[in-house]
Amino acid sequence: MAQNGGHDGWLSSRYAKFSDLTIHCGNRTWRVHRVVVCAHSSVFEARCSGDIERALTQVISLRDDDPEAVHEMLCHMYTESFGNQACEAPADQGLAISLRVYALATKYNILSLVRRAAQQFTTQAADKWQSVEFAHAIKAIYSQGRPFQAAMSKTVVQIAAKHARELFTQKDSEFCKVAETVPKFAAELSAQIVKGGGDQGRARERPPLMGSLRCPGRHCRRTVDMETTVWISSNKAICYHCGVGYFKSQWAIGGT
Repeated sequence: MAQNGGHDGWLSSRYAKFSDLTIHCGNRTWRVHRVVVCAHSSVFEARCSGDIERALTQVISLRDDDPEAVHEMLCHMYTESFGNQACEAPADQGLAISLRVYALATKYNILSLVRRAAQQFTTQAADKWQSVEFAHAIKAIYSQGRPFQAAMSKTVVQIAAKHARELFTQKDSEFCKVAETVPKFAAELSAQIVKGGGDQGRARERPPLMGSLRCPGRHCRRTVDMETTVWISSNKAICYHCGVGYFKSQWAIGGT
């Protein structure tokens, strides 16, 4: 593997002759040091434990993981770095790789990398809230299991609430599509805005419907304040209880 400054150097062929563990993932291979890898991850420590003579030639295959995220994980184990000094993450994939690394670090119980990946994602998302990448990151977060979703959803909800007016201005944007197709995100975003977490200090435009109306959803039927909920278009609002969007005529039929 080509050396890439100090961050990537410990994974280069220069140090391969001193390695005692080989890791495979996809079409990539890393020759690493058990003392470094196991010191960072109790999961790898368990897999490397056993007969010493056998362990000297041990090979671990990470068949279900992303090779790029694995590389970032290994770089972190040697340098404690991640983010601005990431080994190979392309600039336009910052949010995606941060999420994948966060998921991998959680899986292998690397707490220092969990914190760094979460911090990096938050910093990037705050800068890229207008991008398609941000919308895709929201969709990716809400497609994951509950622990992952709970940990990362708060970040995107708070950022989206802060910029809700701008994000919902372009009705055909990728963000609006995500808000309409990911009910749980829409519900949490609406609830955050109701609590005062979005567009603070700005005058709100008069919504198409006023007052409190009952959600038209047969299994919801809870009361929604039309002035504080999210309108994803001039004709469609989201119920912040169930996360489903309904047209203005449906809300009127739903009644108070």
